[in-house]
Order: sequence, then structure tokens, then C-alpha cells
Amino acid sequence: MNRLRGSARLILLAGTPLTVDRELPKERLPIYPTESPKPEIVEVPTQLESSIRKTREITTDAYNTGRSRVQTVVDRWIGTEHAVESRLKSLSPPADIEPLFPGALWVGVAMLSASIFSRGRRIGRILRPPLWGFVASAFFLPHHTRNVGNYLFELEERYIPAVAKRQQELTASGKQALESSKGTVQRLRGEFDTQMGKATNFIRSTTGLKLDKKSEDSDKK
Repeated sequence: MNRLRGSARLILLAGTPLTVDRELPKERLPIYPTESPKPEIVEVPTQLESSIRKTREITTDAYNTGRSRVQTVVDRWIGTEHAVESRLKSLSPPADIEPLFPGALWVGVAMLSASIFSRGRRIGRILRPPLWGFVASAFFLPHHTRNVGNYLFELEERYIPAVAKRQQELTASGKQALESSKGTVQRLRGEFDTQMGKATNFIRSTTGLKLDKKSEDSDKK
């Protein structure tokens, strides 16, 4: 009986299929061999290279900044030069009205003469040349002098209006004084002519001399 049971077990075990737990791969492996990834090389600059690069950047920035500043100064200078040139042209009248030469030469001669004559006096040596130059320019170059004076007055009105206002007041008072002096001179001249006429009549009536110029001219004729 035991042998029969053992043979029956063997038969059952032989008929029962065997199962083996085996984990299948999730991804399929490639058929052909793949290339291995290339190593990435990272270049690290040395301290000398970093210093050279930083110095070059600083030098380049300084050069660009200096160049821009120089260009700004040059542009301003060119603008100032054009402004001065246009201003000088506006101050100078046409050559057919008043030529600059030889009037400017005479002005220079007057200033030089003033400095020579004022050689022994310090204050006179400082004040006389520009004063003589102004008088000579007003005489030899009246249009230039008037234009320069108007331009200086414009500058005073723009930058120092108080001085310009005071100058206007002094100019107005000077004109009034000049007009009053002209009237006084004319009045004194009229009085002098009257007195001279009276004296002439008295001398003529007393001595019989013909002091009248008109009568002398008629006698000569």
C-alpha cells in the first residue's frame, strides 16, 4: 500500500506543470551596440588669465569713457567756435560801410602810444591804453564800437540785469544833463552875443569906429 501511494504521488508530481517566477525586462535592449557618452571637458581659466581679462575690460571701459568725454568737449568747442564766428560777423558791419582796416591799426597805435606816454605811472599805464583805445575806436570805427556796445549791453541784461538797469538810468540822466547843458550853452551864447552887440554899439557910437563885420565888408566892396 505504501509503495502504491508513493508511486501515485510521483505520477501526480510528474503530471503537474512546473512554474518558475522570472522577472521580464521592462525595456528592450538594442540589438546594435550603442556609443558610450563622450566626456565633457570644462576649461577653467587660470588666475593669470582672469586678471588679464579683468584688466582688459577695465582698460576698454576707461578708453570708451575718455573717448566719449573728449568727443563731447570737441563738439562743445566746435559749437562755441561757430557761435563766436557768427557773433563776430554780426558785430562787423559790411566792408563798404566801414572797413576794419586801417581803423583797427589806428586803434592799436593809440593804445601803444598811451602805454608809452604812461610809462612812469602804474595806474595810468593800466587805465590809459584801454581808454585811449576806446576813444580811438569810437572815432575811427564808430559802427563797430556801437555794435560791440549793444552786444555788451545784451549780455548785461541777460546775466546781470541789475547793472543793466542801473546803466540805463545813468544813460538817461546823462542824456538829460547833456540836453540841459546844451540849453544852458545856447542861453549863455545868446546872452554873450547880446552883450557883445551892446558893447560894439557903445564903442561904435563913442569912437566912431566901424566894428560891424557886415559894414566892413560893404566898405571893402
